[in-house]
Amino acid sequence: MTIEKIEFQGFKNCFKIKWNHFKLIITQDVGPRVLSLSYDDGQSIFGMKSHNLSTLSTPSNIGGEGNHSTKNDQWNLFGGHRLWHAPECSGRTYYPDNQPIQIEIVNDGTMVVMRQATEHLTGIKKTISLEIKGVGRLSYIQVTHYLENKSIWPIQCAPWAISVMTKDTKAIIPLSNDSVNGLVPKTSISLWNYTKLQDSRITLGNKYIMVQQQDKTLENIGSNKIGSRVNSGWSASITNSTLFVKIIDTDTKDLHVDLGANVEVYTDNDILELETVGKLLTLEPTPPLSPQIDVSSPSRITTSTPFVQVLTEKWYLFEINDIPIPQNDNDIDKNILPIINEILN
Repeated sequence: MTIEKIEFQGFKNCFKIKWNHFKLIITQDVGPRVLSLSYDDGQSIFGMKSHNLSTLSTPSNIGGEGNHSTKNDQWNLFGGHRLWHAPECSGRTYYPDNQPIQIEIVNDGTMVVMRQATEHLTGIKKTISLEIKGVGRLSYIQVTHYLENKSIWPIQCAPWAISVMTKDTKAIIPLSNDSVNGLVPKTSISLWNYTKLQDSRITLGNKYIMVQQQDKTLENIGSNKIGSRVNSGWSASITNSTLFVKIIDTDTKDLHVDLGANVEVYTDNDILELETVGKLLTLEPTPPLSPQIDVSSPSRITTSTPFVQVLTEKWYLFEINDIPIPQNDNDIDKNILPIINEILN
């Protein structure tokens, strides 16, 4: 793994991480966020939105949380990959992540840890770790998301990992594995007030839901969102010739947020978001004088650590130049599912 300090999209303190066919860009200026993800030196599959950096502060030193010269209390989309806490509500969820963060390189350079300062309003501290795993074309980035309760009272929440994808991305939600006897429902679909099922951007198949991002110059404009309870252990998106696969937990117990949807897709005129929602649990307060959580081995954070919530995604990237963009269930079964099965098996 190689790490190089760069400037990116107006952010002054960024780090380009290259390993195998992965190239990621993270920033210390805000977050924790992964701003860019691409296959080798290709186009980033993560989308970015315009933002006003003049109101944001600058870290005083690399490796620390820094001091803030200005105050910005408005949440900014920015783009890239971020960590939220669910259920969604206007105050807690949209707490700004505009402040500089701490970045650490651990485990002999195989893991990058991004730590946010505790959110003053919510008492929650966010941490994201990126760890390289595997070999060859099946190598992956293990992205582990942590919510830690630094307040003095219990907090009920779920980790919510959101990847902002660029224009023209198509997302795939598998409609779960069949039930054993076929007599009980195998999944559920969640709809929002602004969900439009009669929208050409959404394809409802028998085995998959597909959502296509389209810009405002086309007939379907505005926001739309759909989600489902997925026990298949994956979700995916296709941007140009790059297939992005997220491997997620197959355990769908305790999925009480958004009527049980753990995979959700939001789209509007500019972006598409591929989202994973974790279990809704009660986080107990962190014991006084506790050291910061050791994320060098995520398995150390267990149910016996009641003040920390964990959500893990495994990111895979594949170049699929010779595979057409899927239009229906059969296309996914023929061209995408074999790649998924290669990962899972």
